Amino acid sequence: MIIAFLSTYAEADTNDVIRSIEELSQVISRKGPPGRTFAIEGTAYSAPQEPMSAFFIFKDGYCVPVIDFRPNDAPSISSGDHILASGTINPRRGQPLDGFVNANCRTAVVLGHDPPIRHIPITADDIQRQDLLRRPVRIVGTLADMRVDDIDPNFTIFVLDCSNRIVYAESRTLREDLRRQIGAMVSVEGILNKSYGKRVHGRLFISVRNDNAIKILKSPSNDWFQAPEIGATEKIPPEAIVALGRRKVSGHVLATWNGDTLLLRSTSNSLVKVTLIVAPPPVGTDIEVVGIAETDLFRVNLSHAIWRTASHPMPHEADAIHDTSTIDLIEDAKGRRRFDMTWHGRRVRLRGTVRDILGEMRHGPRFLLEDGRNMATVDCGAAPDAIEKLRVGCVISVVGVCVMDTENWNQHSMLPKVTGMFISVSSPGDIKILATPPWWTPFKLMVVIGVLVLLIVAILIWNALLRILSERRGRELFRSQIARAESELRIKERTRRAAELHDHLAQNLTAISYQIAAAERSNKIAPESSAQHLGTAARMLGSCRTDLRRCLWDLRSDALDEPDFAQAIRRTTEPVAGEAEVAVDFTVPRARISDTTAHALLSIVRELTANAANHGHARRIRIAGEISAEQLHISVADDGTGFDPAAAADSGTGHFGLDGIRERLLNHNGELAIESAPGKGTTVSIFLKLNH
Repeated sequence: MIIAFLSTYAEADTNDVIRSIEELSQVISRKGPPGRTFAIEGTAYSAPQEPMSAFFIFKDGYCVPVIDFRPNDAPSISSGDHILASGTINPRRGQPLDGFVNANCRTAVVLGHDPPIRHIPITADDIQRQDLLRRPVRIVGTLADMRVDDIDPNFTIFVLDCSNRIVYAESRTLREDLRRQIGAMVSVEGILNKSYGKRVHGRLFISVRNDNAIKILKSPSNDWFQAPEIGATEKIPPEAIVALGRRKVSGHVLATWNGDTLLLRSTSNSLVKVTLIVAPPPVGTDIEVVGIAETDLFRVNLSHAIWRTASHPMPHEADAIHDTSTIDLIEDAKGRRRFDMTWHGRRVRLRGTVRDILGEMRHGPRFLLEDGRNMATVDCGAAPDAIEKLRVGCVISVVGVCVMDTENWNQHSMLPKVTGMFISVSSPGDIKILATPPWWTPFKLMVVIGVLVLLIVAILIWNALLRILSERRGRELFRSQIARAESELRIKERTRRAAELHDHLAQNLTAISYQIAAAERSNKIAPESSAQHLGTAARMLGSCRTDLRRCLWDLRSDALDEPDFAQAIRRTTEPVAGEAEVAVDFTVPRARISDTTAHALLSIVRELTANAANHGHARRIRIAGEISAEQLHISVADDGTGFDPAAAADSGTGHFGLDGIRERLLNHNGELAIESAPGKGTTVSIFLKLNH
């Protein structure tokens, strides 16, 4: 460790290294610059209390603070050790922008132990001397006060009265034993230092770093209780009161709070607020109290006090209980906030509703009582069990001592502030519950309403889900029924087609057999007639073949899957149109026509196209379709030879197409109209009523 340190020290010789205590002190005081290194040999004035805490190094009559940034396993340093310390100048931790720097010690080697450091005796007049800054000093004075910092519990301030001049000392260790020595003549040794903190910036004080640095030279008294009585102070100015020092008072304890404060009614019937350095006595005890005299300009108070039970009972009258309200206590006639100090120390009775229970706090258990338009704090520090039976919403009657809490006077405060008013109870019996909170409270009502709202929302969500589920199942059932109906209609159509084909073929085959038989009979008698019969039979066979082919095409065709019905018509008529030119003008959406109706229409159009091409010898065929007044109108017109509609059903022509068309339309509640004449072409109109 020493070799490594000396190596670092040797390398630092080539740099701008700080080697003297005085130079390091000037760098810290003048805010930098950061980044420089230091290597200081001197005496450890104090030991580091904890990691990253400050300790002082002494040399050549000066002390300089450094921050312990060594590893946790580094060797310990004791006060009086001769050390060699090195490190860097860095911005103050947590405040890198304020310009202040710290000397952060990274390594330290103990080289030996030095004799005790001599402290320079000074007086209060020497505190402002700049040549004494950062030097070990010793001062003698009266310990006037000591307080622990509310921000940093490790920081204790000592107030010394040095010939009516105030000098401050600070320590990083709490000396509880010194609380009983307020008023003692003490000797304080430490480093005269200047603070650069935000709250005490620029102030000079003595930094106490050793436990034995504060010595008691003369105790305040061999017996505290030999102190003089307070006496009459009505005409004494506050400066004279605080100069009285230690005083004694005897009386009856009216109230206690905060664990260290009590209100006393003295034997002279004066009210005295006493701040103790020991635990307070029970309420109702007769005691003697000794403490430092202070004043809030209403009365004389005592601080840093101790007590003992009075040697004999003190006569006092039982205080009457006054029924009042917070309006009387803290408001004037115009409703403005005003503390009526005449109520201080009197027993009062308030009635109201408990609005909040603060429980165990630093100053003891308390609760808030709503009295009309104001809130009153009730302190139960003297009777903690009194709060256990209370519930928020209880209507209660509380009896206690009214306390107007005030700050003490100091030379910088002309009128001390009244910090608040509270009621201090002394026993659980001081609180009586007049009415318990109703079971049906606004909070529970809000909970029930919230549960009902959640239940209603859950029911609505459940109903919505059920509706969605039922609609989905309804659609599935509807699609299933539609599919079943379509399947049944297809079966029905195929059955009808099969029956039609059977009847048609049976008729044609019977007629063919008759023609062949007639030809056979007339072959020997009239050969010309036999040939005519055979020709008719041949045409009938051709018609049967055509009908059979069309039936098979119906069974295999996928024209119904076409989204465009005009294209479906073109696909259906293409095989039977022959050389005729087919024009399709169909404006009806496919979605308006059901599958069964579409199948029937395609079969009818195909039949009419085949008749126009085969029998009418048409060159042009026009197929048109439209919707008018919710009625589908389809027309098939050709420029063929035409025919006589009255003679169209003659079996001798070899086909029975129009009868089949009429039968199909009859099944779909449709109508057929034919306009034709020999040599003038044919126009067939079909009318079907569409469902929505």
